[in-house]
Amino acid sequence: MPVLAPDFVHLFAPGTSHPCPDGVGLLVRVLPGVPLSLPSGRVIAMESLGCGVGDPAEMAFTQQVRPGTYPVVLVTVDVIGPDGGHRDTRVAAAQLEIRNEPVATWELALRPGEDTEELDDDELFGYPVDGGTGCFVDAQTFQAAGEKEDFAGQVAESLWGRPQTPVASVRECAPITMSVGDDEHAVVVFSTGWGDGDYPTWIGRTADGDVACFLTDFQVLADEDGREAAGNAEDLRNRIQAPLDTVAQYRALKRRLEGMPILTELLPGDTLRLGSLSSRSGTFLLVNQDDGDVVIYRAQDGATVWRTRTLLEDELIGLANRLVLQDSGNLVVFAPTGVQVWNSGTRGRDVQRAVLGDDGRLVLVDADGGEVWSSELLYPQPMSSAGHLE
Repeated sequence: MPVLAPDFVHLFAPGTSHPCPDGVGLLVRVLPGVPLSLPSGRVIAMESLGCGVGDPAEMAFTQQVRPGTYPVVLVTVDVIGPDGGHRDTRVAAAQLEIRNEPVATWELALRPGEDTEELDDDELFGYPVDGGTGCFVDAQTFQAAGEKEDFAGQVAESLWGRPQTPVASVRECAPITMSVGDDEHAVVVFSTGWGDGDYPTWIGRTADGDVACFLTDFQVLADEDGREAAGNAEDLRNRIQAPLDTVAQYRALKRRLEGMPILTELLPGDTLRLGSLSSRSGTFLLVNQDDGDVVIYRAQDGATVWRTRTLLEDELIGLANRLVLQDSGNLVVFAPTGVQVWNSGTRGRDVQRAVLGDDGRLVLVDADGGEVWSSELLYPQPMSSAGHLE
């Protein structure tokens, strides 16, 4: 038997606060819906950066709905610290509403060839995410997106082409609507919970058996029976597991960095090419990689904590991007061609240095030692223990 569906009605009730034993609270909010076109009524839920790649007949759920335009509603949680401060906001679920009626039953949304009888007690079908984002799209639109030139690049630009949110601001969790051809509501893109993972989509049915919604659960919350996400912040932190390929990549990077200087800070005018920036205790390491990405790793296990997602084109790999703290206060990643591919959005601010904290955040600091900006974590609180991957 597969895992039973959580009580989504209770979990995602607006205004509900889910306490964690260590004093962290998760406060539920429901964002206004945005329209999604379903010209064929065949629904696909997937990693957004892969939209248009593959066979839509194999990726669409077997349950079809009437063609039309339907709202996609995001359920978010605000991470509230013991002091009442707002630490973070994450998307807990994305719901494609087909009927505005109460859900009586839930069942797993299945693709061709999937059978719940083949699942073990702790297993679910879902879609894999390794870019921190998901989407809903119609199968017909999916095919049209695959025919567009560099649609994945357009998705990436819509997600990461904007300056990052300043540390004092609320994390941006609003959905992004992508157009394909003349359809302005072709793809709805959103962030996925704490980041990467495998996430199930459920079909909610009315008392009459009609489809009320498709809901992708990013496993941020747990119901009273403990189903789905962990029930305390320590478990939430431990959900960020480093895949074996990530650990191997990190070990290889550590070997390649041997003998190279490891910086502890960047000052205005400083540039980091191939090299690294370490937190004071060595718990975290920021690496400017030869593939163009700037990544913060947790030294204990090689888990990725944050990245700029600035991968180079194939013909440029090995030349490396430049991470520069400009005199203007902006932290910028420049491609080898000189084009700016990422920035912190802090131009004109009083930034005196960039440091990597022992909580895994890259922080821009002003003359008084205050935070001007910081990178986002993939978990709500810093790790409580330090370790090193030898």
